[in-house]
Amino acid sequence: MKQNRNCNRSLQRPENQVMVIPAGKDKQGRTVAEVMVYGQGEAEISFQEELLKSGLART
Repeated sequence: MKQNRNCNRSLQRPENQVMVIPAGKDKQGRTVAEVMVYGQGEAEISFQEELLKSGLART
């Protein structure tokens, strides 16, 4: 969990805009969403992709 927090913090900078895009509901009725970060002069970054790349999440 500590690695997960560090990954999230590295993407959360004051100059970045975080966008949550609802994608549907799971079996328990919880919202499933894509979380994107848009930085100044940077490409958009997906939290989910970053967690997968770092080995902190799996499909």
